[in-house]
Amino acid sequence: MAMAPVSFLLIFFLTTAGLTLQTCCFDSPGHSANLSTIWTCTSPTTDVLVANPLLSRPVPDNHNLHFAAGFYNYPLVNTYIFGVYTVTDAGEFADMTSWRPEPVADVWSANRDQLIRQNSTLSFTAEGDLVLQHPDGSLVWSTNTSGQSVAGMTLTESGNLVLYNHNNLPVWQSFDHPTDSLLPGQRLVQGMRLKPNALAVNLIASDLYYLTVHSDGLYAFAGSSNSQPYYEFTVSTGNKSQNPPAYLTLANRSLDIFVPSSSSANLEHLSLQSPALSLQYIRFESDGQLRLYEWQADQNGRWLYVQDVFPFQYCDYPTVCGEYGICLNGLCSCPTATESHLSKYGRQQDKDGEDEFAELPGMPTRFSFQMLKLATKDFSNKLGEGGFGSVFSGQLGEEKIAVKCLDQASQGKREFFAEVETIGRIHHINLVRLIGFCLEKSHRLLVYEFMPKGSLDQWIYYKDSNDTLDWRTRRNIITDIARALAYLHEELIHRDQSHVTTRMRGTPGYLSPEWLTSHITEKVDVYSYGVVMIEIINGRPNLDHSNLGGGIQLLKLLQEKAQNSHLEDMIDRKCNDMSLHQQDVIKIMKLAMWCLQSDCNRRPSMSLVMKVLEGESDVEANLNYNFFDCRQRSS
Repeated sequence: MAMAPVSFLLIFFLTTAGLTLQTCCFDSPGHSANLSTIWTCTSPTTDVLVANPLLSRPVPDNHNLHFAAGFYNYPLVNTYIFGVYTVTDAGEFADMTSWRPEPVADVWSANRDQLIRQNSTLSFTAEGDLVLQHPDGSLVWSTNTSGQSVAGMTLTESGNLVLYNHNNLPVWQSFDHPTDSLLPGQRLVQGMRLKPNALAVNLIASDLYYLTVHSDGLYAFAGSSNSQPYYEFTVSTGNKSQNPPAYLTLANRSLDIFVPSSSSANLEHLSLQSPALSLQYIRFESDGQLRLYEWQADQNGRWLYVQDVFPFQYCDYPTVCGEYGICLNGLCSCPTATESHLSKYGRQQDKDGEDEFAELPGMPTRFSFQMLKLATKDFSNKLGEGGFGSVFSGQLGEEKIAVKCLDQASQGKREFFAEVETIGRIHHINLVRLIGFCLEKSHRLLVYEFMPKGSLDQWIYYKDSNDTLDWRTRRNIITDIARALAYLHEELIHRDQSHVTTRMRGTPGYLSPEWLTSHITEKVDVYSYGVVMIEIINGRPNLDHSNLGGGIQLLKLLQEKAQNSHLEDMIDRKCNDMSLHQQDVIKIMKLAMWCLQSDCNRRPSMSLVMKVLEGESDVEANLNYNFFDCRQRSS
């Protein structure tokens, strides 16, 4: 299957790094609350994640990290959840620990299956019940603790929301009602379940998968009816005992599974890759995998993915090819009987000029051209265009979409299907999700989730000097793009070298020199990434046809400044904050120049780029400042 350079992939690289979880209405809330307290959800309508911390508690030994209990919203749909999540202390709880389409550090939620809207209320009643209600007073959720001598509510240092009695003993606690995550010190006790967040998979039923503990170990099940286990970790015991019940807990370097027996207690360790350097938690996610995350307490504090807990290959994931599909050697196929029927259907369709392929289980949703024409209002609102086609905004039901219309010179039907299948299985925090596709006559369209913040160029090419991104945000964008490219190169190219493209396609200004003369490798993406880095640092496009650019190609200007040792002149002058971080900016600029080496063999891999960005490696010292002529080789 053909793989395009970064000019094709740039549709993915929107401004996720620039999004933050904003807070409003509350300044440094305490960690406890008294009876007879009422809070109202009054967040403003916005297209960014907004949090209202009602209670907060610093996480011990984790710089600037706080647990918070309160409301937070889902952008665009103006709906809210009450739960426990993490925020960073940037003076007034200004930033979320990490941004994802769904909050990655949402460690517990009360109403994820029944969202609320503005002016809903949370009441801690005089009778000791914690009640969440719609604006009309109808019940959403309750702890059902009235009349149980509740004296107060607190958020603990471990992220546990507790209703306690006069003896300071818990009457109700969120740790006993897990959703999809497990924190250190929290137990998943026999009978409890972790279920993926339904909102993470576009309102698909959250009971498609669940993780639970049985009397002999840990099990993961798939299927909304007649569920079948697809993962198990059992503990050998003698005669089992139901008292106390078995449980799972997150420890340092392991998941500990306790299984009681009539004679003794048996403890088994499901080993994890590395010791905890800071706060960790595990999360059961929408693809049926259990993943470990860790807080990185640096100047750009964020949650980092550490590992997949279940040792799965691609075909090990449940329903990866749909309910009836067959997965073999990483590829999806249909059962034999279905193949025969589909082949007949395909021959009939050929008479009308349609493709001979039927929709395979596990593929993204297939749309008709007429449906997408209606969804985009006859392709009337163009968002942008590149070397592979134009992108239009649209609406499918309640969901906004971005539809990419590939030009007529695109690949054939089989190549297109293979590419859709590949892109459809890509799941990464920094990559836009493919919702579906259309293959009808000569029409080839890809349907992506809509990014409300727009494309990256809208944020880095400024017309208003009062609205510039600071250096931290720009660096986060640079890092997140690198992380996405490293993932793509590892998951796609290194698995199948046939993914490397040999076709001259892409956006002018981003193509590497070897496109004209040489064999193409993934290093063309590295070069294009270097161009984007310089554009982010300088605040203008490489090929700027406006008067602002002076008619000079940005890379030629970079070459001149590098040769004269005046790289500081390349820093965006409209952003004073970047001057305050000049040393780090120039370091990243030198990394960009390493990516821009005309000899593709001298460019770093994206995994090495990530090491430099994370401070684990240094930039190559002997750089060639000729970024254009691939025939010149540096000694």
